[in-house]
Amino acid sequence: MNLGRITWIFCFCLTALARAEEELSPELVARTPPLAPEEERLKLRLPPGFEVQLVAAEPDIQKPMNLAFDERGRLWATGSVEYPFGAKEGETPRDSIKIFEDQDGDGRADKVTVFADGLNIPIGLLPLHDGAIVYSIPPRTKDPGKLYRLIDTDGDSRADERRELYGDFAHADTHGMINGLRAALDGWIGHPHELRERFPHAPGRLPRGAVHPRPGESLRTRFR
Repeated sequence: MNLGRITWIFCFCLTALARAEEELSPELVARTPPLAPEEERLKLRLPPGFEVQLVAAEPDIQKPMNLAFDERGRLWATGSVEYPFGAKEGETPRDSIKIFEDQDGDGRADKVTVFADGLNIPIGLLPLHDGAIVYSIPPRTKDPGKLYRLIDTDGDSRADERRELYGDFAHADTHGMINGLRAALDGWIGHPHELRERFPHAPGRLPRGAVHPRPGESLRTRFR
């Protein structure tokens, strides 16, 4: 081992120790109790001319990771109780997709509908005229995820059918999965895929037959 490598390792260790000490520093941990949503809103600092409205808060939503609007102006959100670890095999996933509607024009959602539940970290969402396209993973968190077509057959804003559209999409960490679904004018659906190789699988453990995107790669899918 040469001197340069030893120096680099030593500096890395010092940085790691300093970071650990900083993370454990009590001065960086809030000593106050959590604020109510409206109290949090009032503490936001905004440029002149800007306004923040409280649309939804717990218990109506948990860890929202994808937001989208449909053709009726309703807000769709993926909510996750499981994130970041995912439901274990044999457990029923507790994540959901909800639709928020402001019916009196005050900026606050006064109607909340559970469009679909029993999902596992659904971080990809694209509302359609009769449902949505959603990305979710199976209860075995390391297994590849899939794109699903969730269909509302009777117009009550609840998914009645679930169809597997495309998969499998490999991932090595729940932070790096299919997300940000966007429909293009040419009929393709774009979806980025993040960070897979930052936490690589051991050799030979990548799921066979699955799509293995490179870090930060954007994909597109077309359904006929």
